[in-house]
Amino acid sequence: MGKASIPWRLKALVTDIKTIAASFSFIRFRHVFREANFVADKLASFNLRDRDVAVWHNCLPISVSQAFQLDQLCGGVARGFSL
Repeated sequence: MGKASIPWRLKALVTDIKTIAASFSFIRFRHVFREANFVADKLASFNLRDRDVAVWHNCLPISVSQAFQLDQLCGGVARGFSL
């Protein structure tokens, strides 16, 4: 598999991932389109800097909750779909 240089902003994160991955006897990384993991994508794109984390201590943010409900109903979305 080819190697690429790591952007400087991600270097520490990639180093941490490699360190944690080394503790597993088997690990595989693979690309998953965001539509296949719609809820995780919505949660990852939720900007915590602009919001109070305590607001969703007991429930998901509305945009993430909508993605979760859609995922439950449809079991996924088509590539390129967004809320």
